[in-house]
Amino acid sequence: MTGSGNDSSPAVYAPGDHLKSLDGLRGVAILLVLLCHSLIDFPADTFLGKAVQSVGSSTWWGVDVFLVLSGFLVTGVLLHSKEKPRYFRRFYGRRAVRIMPLYFLLLILLLWLGPLFSLWELPPALSGWNQLWYWSYLANIHFVLLPPGADLFHTEHLWALCVEEQFYLFWPLLVLICSPKQLKGVAIGIILGSTLLRLGGWLFWDWSAVTLYKMTPLRIDGMAAGALLALLIRSPGFLGTRIRLAQVLMALSILGLLALGLPMRGLFRTPALLALGMPLFALMSCSLMYLLLSNTQSALNRVLQQSWLCFFGRVSYAAYLVQPFVIAGVKSFWRDDFLPALAGSYVPGRIVYTLLMNGLTLLLALLSWQLIEKHCLALKSRIR
Repeated sequence: MTGSGNDSSPAVYAPGDHLKSLDGLRGVAILLVLLCHSLIDFPADTFLGKAVQSVGSSTWWGVDVFLVLSGFLVTGVLLHSKEKPRYFRRFYGRRAVRIMPLYFLLLILLLWLGPLFSLWELPPALSGWNQLWYWSYLANIHFVLLPPGADLFHTEHLWALCVEEQFYLFWPLLVLICSPKQLKGVAIGIILGSTLLRLGGWLFWDWSAVTLYKMTPLRIDGMAAGALLALLIRSPGFLGTRIRLAQVLMALSILGLLALGLPMRGLFRTPALLALGMPLFALMSCSLMYLLLSNTQSALNRVLQQSWLCFFGRVSYAAYLVQPFVIAGVKSFWRDDFLPALAGSYVPGRIVYTLLMNGLTLLLALLSWQLIEKHCLALKSRIR
């Protein structure tokens, strides 16, 4: 970390350094996603239950924070290694050992071993040749093409992994062949293109919320926004000099999201919200990250560097993968009358149910980290 001119200046981020608060931000993102998955069907039989369900329905955008972070961090890695030999081998090899082992293990358990031992029966959407959508990281396209209401066997969340991997099929090549100035233009073009496509899909073409939320060309603007930030912070004098602007943009994006969500009493994934709100989520995430990078010793950085938040960030990948299946497993035996109703409501019992499913999710995520992921990460240093 370096100062920006004198000893009293805030310590700004040096591109290429590891900033612990970004791990904490990833932890916040996974907590938002876990809340969404576990609270979205909370019983709304009381005022408290309705409020909890509204919160659960409004925290899905944690995945958008992931996408912006991904674009920022991966683009930084690519820019750092651009002039080094074996550029593609290093990037794709290291990404493969980080992403693929756990994902493919999940598919083996879900698509092969479970049906083989008669633990469950797969619906048509996951049977036969349809499994190729999953093995090839194209499941998000499969979800869009399927008729509404198709049984996806708790795999809907895998769309985000597919969008990421499709983006990184072409982005490393663009980083290699484009100058920084050209790459900024490409990133801005992707952001504008995705935004205009979503607006057109909502206003003129009657695209469904599933299409607007999961189709690759409509969802890569978050990663492009993170990539643009990674490029901009490498411009001399950019960090630390636009803090007031970042604060204003962050406040405006939050106010815009509140204006969209208040009439619905929640940030529900309607076509209108997806068309108008996605740029605001990206802007809010980038503004927050700029503030973190512009003063690495700020109070906000210290909050996000808390060890418990960094823990959630560390196990976020496995937690994201397994939580929907844990929820399905707990639902298979849980009944709201397991615990007596208090004041005529089963909300307290559902709170226990929510804590149970998330506790099991984190336990599995921790086991995944200890037994699989950290060993796979150790292999990255061997790929040069």
